[in-house]
Amino acid sequence: MIKVNLLQDRSKAKKEGSLNEAPVVTNSGTAFKDIFGDEDGAKQSDGQVGSIIKVVAMLSFTIFLYYYESVQKENNQVAISEKQVEVEDLQNLLTDKRKVVEDLEDLKQRFTKERAFIEATREKLVERMHFVRGLDSIQTAVVPNLWLMKISYDNRAFRIDGYALYKSDLDSFYSNLNRIPFLNKSIIVKDSEVKSRNDGAYEFSIISEIKDMALGGA
Repeated sequence: MIKVNLLQDRSKAKKEGSLNEAPVVTNSGTAFKDIFGDEDGAKQSDGQVGSIIKVVAMLSFTIFLYYYESVQKENNQVAISEKQVEVEDLQNLLTDKRKVVEDLEDLKQRFTKERAFIEATREKLVERMHFVRGLDSIQTAVVPNLWLMKISYDNRAFRIDGYALYKSDLDSFYSNLNRIPFLNKSIIVKDSEVKSRNDGAYEFSIISEIKDMALGGA
């Protein structure tokens, strides 16, 4: 049986300079060191454990931070790639919109030119229609012994030049013109007697304007 003295007098050991000296073991003659160590050794051991824990914690935090930054970097790269795709799509859309605007502007210019051409053509057609309708109306007002030499149309007004054998024939023709609904009241701007082969004839010029109600193209 081996007995170990765990209650060594440390104060005595300190005086003798053998603090770390192992206790005396009876019945064997073998010396063992204190299995618990002294107080300073325990403190040093606790400090080493704390340092190891701190190092492990720092390493764990560093690894976690590296992993977190890697994940964030990857996420940021994905977000940047998506934004770049959106920017490219927006640029393409902007290019398409600019092309549409240019096409619309070109169509607008073409429409303006075509509209001006159509308006000019319409005015010419209306003018021709008024002239044709005026000729038809004036023809219905002609009386015997009266002949027309020239009919011109300008600025929505007719000028009628001709001759009448008798003054009464001119008066009848003038009266018939004033009864035409298409025309305003006519005005005789020239009325003179012409001698030809001892026969008298009256030369005349009459101006008749188109009524405003007829300017719409009716």
